[in-house]
Amino acid sequence: MSLHISKKNNSKSIFEKNTYLTFARYILSCQDSNGGIRWEPNSKLDPWDHIESAMGLDVLGYEEESKMAYRWLKNNQESDGSWLSSYYSAEENFLKETNFSSYIAVGMWHHYLNFLDKDFLIIQSRISQDKKLDSNEIINITEKLIELSKTDKNVDLIIWPENAIPIFLSENEEIRSIIMQRISGSESLLVGDLVVKSDNDVYNSAILIKKSGKISSSYDKVHLVPFGEYLPFNKFLKNFKFLKILTSDKGLSKGISYDPIDTPLGLTRVLICYEVIFPDEILRSESRPDLIINISNDAWFNDYSGPYQHFSNAKFRSVESGLPVIRSSNKGISAIIGPYGREIKKLSLNEEGSIYSRLPQKIPETIYVRYKNFIVLALLFLYFLCYRKI
Repeated sequence: MSLHISKKNNSKSIFEKNTYLTFARYILSCQDSNGGIRWEPNSKLDPWDHIESAMGLDVLGYEEESKMAYRWLKNNQESDGSWLSSYYSAEENFLKETNFSSYIAVGMWHHYLNFLDKDFLIIQSRISQDKKLDSNEIINITEKLIELSKTDKNVDLIIWPENAIPIFLSENEEIRSIIMQRISGSESLLVGDLVVKSDNDVYNSAILIKKSGKISSSYDKVHLVPFGEYLPFNKFLKNFKFLKILTSDKGLSKGISYDPIDTPLGLTRVLICYEVIFPDEILRSESRPDLIINISNDAWFNDYSGPYQHFSNAKFRSVESGLPVIRSSNKGISAIIGPYGREIKKLSLNEEGSIYSRLPQKIPETIYVRYKNFIVLALLFLYFLCYRKI
């Protein structure tokens, strides 16, 4: 279904819950034991294009276009919930290998999820680690990221992965200005970078670059990767001369602040790489953020389990905190995760591209945020009480 997209607005949803439920009941009546949908003869096109368009446009706030798709559904729906009377004839039944009832469930959830009038673009690159370590590839990498950032929308924020370009962006305002001039779709760019603050201190950071090329805010990674970003017990091991070759590299410095930073999307808790696997990283600040942005470079893991583990842990953080999670990863799994832990949009492993969306609104403070790990202690206490009674 081809529709002309008009400007965004903050209109309320125009759908009736019964529309979804009626169609869901009809789909369930057509579903076989394998989860497929066996359509009846005299088929035209399945109505999913209209269902998807109507729900998607409604979620994004395109009221008029959503009404167009909705009117088609309403005008062609049978009393049993189907749209089969509007099909052209087909020679035989068609088994659609997909679970439509799950699509409807997801659609209903999208329908009742609130989105703010703030939008962003997630970039997922597909750059191998050997290219990142090759100085001859710097220009090619930069051009690729700029190309992926092209959009006909004027978004509030573009997000690049961790250490997206293998240079010290924070040290070169001229390069930052050139990049921002080449990116026409936003006034702001959040990107991972190595930040030098003194001769001895280098941080794995995220910097927010404005259109002028100036850095308006930054976050330094607090939870460093042992043996990857620093050597545990380095000061102790230096006392042993035979380990000198292993302890000569100081590694990266540890950040000191857990506070969220201001971005065009709101108060943002930035998590770099595997920081997303630690629940306490979000709860240590007194200010509750509006969202979480997780940037990562998962090229280190190739096609192994690391990217999947990172992505799964990001879902836990959203459920615990009641915050949407925006994840941008090189070669990994980039996605938008709603405040209930459900995927809204996703780019798969090794896929190259971008994701555009409005920002899902956070939900009220969760029980976990309020009581933290005391919930676990309380459950253990109740378990032992029950065990003693048995």
